[in-house]
Amino acid sequence: MTRRPFLIIRFLARICTVALLCALWGCAAKPVQPPSQDPSVTPEPDSAAQTAARVTELASEASVLMKSDKLKGAFDKYNQALLLNPPPPQAQRIIDKLDQVLAKAPADLIHAFLETPDLAVPEPLLHYWLGVNLAQQTDYQQALSVLTRFTDRWPDHPRGPDARELMEMIQQTQFKTDT
Repeated sequence: MTRRPFLIIRFLARICTVALLCALWGCAAKPVQPPSQDPSVTPEPDSAAQTAARVTELASEASVLMKSDKLKGAFDKYNQALLLNPPPPQAQRIIDKLDQVLAKAPADLIHAFLETPDLAVPEPLLHYWLGVNLAQQTDYQQALSVLTRFTDRWPDHPRGPDARELMEMIQQTQFKTDT
């Protein structure tokens, strides 16, 4: 009788081994399914592409606002676009458009722009255009003060030579009116 339990255990071990081999062989034969093609599941586009698209959208909105002479709204949209930190070529296009907005803006509006929280627009650009617009409004003393501050704070700015030339013109104009 001692042999019988040993045979039963051996028989059960072989059945388990065969079942295990069949299970492993069955798993190995199954093909790997591709990822779900469910249209509701879309992969996230990369953040650089999202940023570039959002910056382009904001710039086009600002352009529409600028054409309708809503300069404050256009400035705010361009500022939002620059806050997204776009790549340099795109940022330069925005700054070029900002030049157009600032050239049209009155001095008091540029003062308001300087007080904007989270200002991403380069501050030298605002100071330069403030001085130019004050000169156009014939507020020569204030224009001279702003342009002097501009050239002192940012002597190597690309607009520096233009600012110095305008300062000379203002000083000549003031000299002629004093004599």
